[in-house]
Amino acid sequence: MIDGARKILGNRDFVRLSLGSGISYFGSNFSLVAVLALSYSFSGTNFSLGFTAFLFMAPYLFASPISGVLSDSVSKKKIMIAADLVRILLVTGYLAAYDLKSPALIYAITFLVSFFSVIFNIARDSLAPTLVAREDISQFNSFWHLLKNIFFVSSMLLGGYFVSAYGYKAAFWFNAATYALSVFLVWSIRHSETPYAGEKRNAWAVYAAGIRYVRSRGELSGSVAHLSIKNFGYGFLNVIYPIFVFSVFSGTSKEMGVLYAVLGAAQIFSSFLCLRYLKAFIETRYVAVLSLALFLEVSGIAGIQYSTGTFAVFLLPLAWLSTGDGISIVAVSSKLMHASDQEYLGRVNAFSALLSNTSYAAGMLACGLISDAISVGLLLAVAAGFFLLSAAAFGTIKNEKALVA
Repeated sequence: MIDGARKILGNRDFVRLSLGSGISYFGSNFSLVAVLALSYSFSGTNFSLGFTAFLFMAPYLFASPISGVLSDSVSKKKIMIAADLVRILLVTGYLAAYDLKSPALIYAITFLVSFFSVIFNIARDSLAPTLVAREDISQFNSFWHLLKNIFFVSSMLLGGYFVSAYGYKAAFWFNAATYALSVFLVWSIRHSETPYAGEKRNAWAVYAAGIRYVRSRGELSGSVAHLSIKNFGYGFLNVIYPIFVFSVFSGTSKEMGVLYAVLGAAQIFSSFLCLRYLKAFIETRYVAVLSLALFLEVSGIAGIQYSTGTFAVFLLPLAWLSTGDGISIVAVSSKLMHASDQEYLGRVNAFSALLSNTSYAAGMLACGLISDAISVGLLLAVAAGFFLLSAAAFGTIKNEKALVA
């Protein structure tokens, strides 16, 4: 464990990338609490929560093909810096939306910020594997998710209290500052990227070649299918969570921050499990690890169904479910990184993000549309059904080769 930590911390470019990405992620989630609470305060409906959450994910449909081709064609570091600079300008637009009390402006800015976040994230996920030795990918990836979830917990917990204490505008200014710090850290990476040396073709032809590549490899296509089906259920859950906070428990942005902090804390625990105990199983028994994660997720949903008494009790099965989610994320992302040839990394990540996050967004939109008409219990049952359905994709993961060379 100590030797592994030394190896990771000794890779300065990877540490800079992780810190820059993590701080950027911190700022985005810090203001997420503010955006959801502000949207709900303007309209007072569950639909506004579902639609705002949907807009955080919908840009994957449009940005993923663009970002995949860009990440395989030009400097990933420059893409990340440009995306951060644009987001600095965009998040200041929330200040005008607050003054004008305009839900439409909130929706538009949320979509655009998320659009450039997709470009940033796919470039980051494509750059990271090039900074480490191939046999260390799952170990370094587990560390990144551990760090990412620490930033997630702290941002959500602090975000809820910060908004309550200092208001919405201060939260948005803070978000802009985190993007600026991310620019500096990413700029300081010294790794020399290998320029694209393939045949010069139009962007769609390049992206289509990446799709064919994913479809031709069972371990890639099966992983993407599993993640995409399950994420429709997670889309439902992402709307159900604020419904519980604001409607069932009559909570505020503080409780919303606590909820997301608990989700993140459980994922910190799951990342530690992957880094310390499950690494060998991820490398050699990939489907078994995904099955363990699925069991934790479905049983967690069942626990939520019977935990409507108090907010504290509600958080327990939520943490159980999120632990399974964290294990699944580390396992799938490690598989995609290791099983992909370097020249296809950007497009593999983009295609996976396109399908899984579009499914996630569709789940949020569907839940938002029907959440005022049916019970929360039935919404949970639909989510659990899609989790179970995702197991059907295990049969397409034909290649069980180890993740190590």
